[in-house]
Amino acid sequence: SSGSGEPVSSNGGITTAKNANVSPLTDPIPSARVTSGIENLVIKAKRHKIATVFSLVALLSGLAAVGYWIIFSRPPMKPPPEQQVKFSRLRAAGNVTMAAISPDGKYVATIVEDKGEQSLWVRQISAATNVPLIAPATSEYKGLTFSPDSGYIYFQRVENESSVLYQTPVLGGLPPRKLLEDVPTTVTFSPDGRQLAFVRLYPQEHATVLMIANSDGSGERRLATRARPEQFDLGGPRLPTGPAWSPDGKVIVCPTLNITEPVYMNLVEVRVDDGTMKQIGAKSWVLIGRASWQTDGNALVLTASDDVTSPSQVWRLSYPDGNATRITKDENFYSSISLTQDSQHMVAVYPNQDSNLWITADRGMGESKMSSATEASEVIFVTWSLDGRLVYSSNAGDNSSLWLMDADGKHQKQITFDAKGDGEPAVSPNGRHIVFVSSRTGRTHLWRVSLDGGNPLQLTSGLHEDQPSYSPDGNWILYRSFNSIGSSILKLPAEGGNTQAVTDKIAQQPAVSPDGRQIAFYYRDSQVNSPWKIMVSSFDGGQPVQDFVLPLTVNPSVPGLRWKSDGLALTYVATADGVSNIWEQPLDGSAPRQITHYRDQQIFSFAWSVNGQQLACIRGRERGGAVLISRF
Repeated sequence: SSGSGEPVSSNGGITTAKNANVSPLTDPIPSARVTSGIENLVIKAKRHKIATVFSLVALLSGLAAVGYWIIFSRPPMKPPPEQQVKFSRLRAAGNVTMAAISPDGKYVATIVEDKGEQSLWVRQISAATNVPLIAPATSEYKGLTFSPDSGYIYFQRVENESSVLYQTPVLGGLPPRKLLEDVPTTVTFSPDGRQLAFVRLYPQEHATVLMIANSDGSGERRLATRARPEQFDLGGPRLPTGPAWSPDGKVIVCPTLNITEPVYMNLVEVRVDDGTMKQIGAKSWVLIGRASWQTDGNALVLTASDDVTSPSQVWRLSYPDGNATRITKDENFYSSISLTQDSQHMVAVYPNQDSNLWITADRGMGESKMSSATEASEVIFVTWSLDGRLVYSSNAGDNSSLWLMDADGKHQKQITFDAKGDGEPAVSPNGRHIVFVSSRTGRTHLWRVSLDGGNPLQLTSGLHEDQPSYSPDGNWILYRSFNSIGSSILKLPAEGGNTQAVTDKIAQQPAVSPDGRQIAFYYRDSQVNSPWKIMVSSFDGGQPVQDFVLPLTVNPSVPGLRWKSDGLALTYVATADGVSNIWEQPLDGSAPRQITHYRDQQIFSFAWSVNGQQLACIRGRERGGAVLISRF
């Protein structure tokens, strides 16, 4: 990333090919440099025990909040090994969040996010231009699929906290037609196109239900119900999932989530004639995304991960025996796929982030990029040491590791070397230790090393712990821990001992005030879709001291919530129109005010220096992409 903020040259939303021998739609994937993205998607629900469907949905609604450092903890994409499979990158300007290929293989539809707005585009593969079907708007889309005859595109758009299903002609000409409300998953169609199926949540019943309706939205009915602890998976906005109707019309396959400990996923077939259910094969998964049937009905193609430390790959699952074979064998995280009717081509979505470390003076004056920014690229998380150096996690090596360097970018030194990934460093106030998050045991826990990386010590061993921070006196470590309500804040004696709960609410991003007397964190009530707020409470517990509404421009998953050095205000990242800046919330209750004044890029992490005079920011762009896969 150059950090210049210059616009991407494009033609109708798709970057024009410069090489006459390269298709204007695609180019070979090995030339791309891609950083894996949405792996936190199930290191949240798939690894943690959830007591009820109610709390499961609360957890699913905050997907990006879980283990944020893991999102970009994979190294840049390497070319796939020599194999028959062919990869071609779909060249779209902007951040592709979802993609689908039509059953006849003629069209590709994409949801593109740019400057905080999302839009729907379609392109005929043989043509050189693409067509916008829905103009950019501050909307959120949750699903994308074609009708069996390739004539229509179906999508879900979030409206008033409900996912509404729409239908629009592939070639446009008519406004989208509203079909159904409360459709949280991608829909699938019966072979004749007359019916569609999806999964719906019924919170009062603590159950998820596989629903069938006519393709025009009428005549909806229940087919099968799964109640706790086993649920039909609802997926999320960045990992669309849903049922898949078999080519012979007899069964519908659904990803399911078992929320007992250990949490795992399966594929289950539901018979259309009577709603009876049966697991496909004996294999359990950490993650299952969207599945598609091969045309002969003898196998399904899906995105999945069978290990907590492995990225989501594309797999083939034979039917009905359920034998699994990997199709992709690289380090990318494929979040969703769709398959043509003849099973010759599929489209998959992968994430991408370009970021660099910037140093900015207080209140945005004298903005300057570090002279060694190209060497300190692919940075994930940053903090300051007592002596004014920077401790950060980076993908510059073979995996996410912790690094140390001077504030001017000199004397860079790698200090952890574990193969599984380390991130989210927090430096002790005396400057002797670093507490960080690591998946080196196969689960995500807190570890501690000395400032030079020596004497590693595991501090926690629960279901999942992350987001560590020290109290100013160095006696306590605060962190987020997953439990029956989703996640909450605990504090642990720095030298070991019994943990204490900070709050009984769903909470994250703990930060202790400079005087050590108060704790601030993001929290939400237990109700589904309740808004996030900022709570300030006494360090010793008790009732909240203050409570602030969190602006809608703030994503609670972005690290993090930071105190100003004078203890009079809290600071956080707000993103509007695709551009992030730091804002502060004064504790006197006055209105939030903007501190930095960046005009482009997003902020993925930030930290104030110990004296509060400098601001370190990881800034860049999210650019998810789509890849056309054939010969698989």
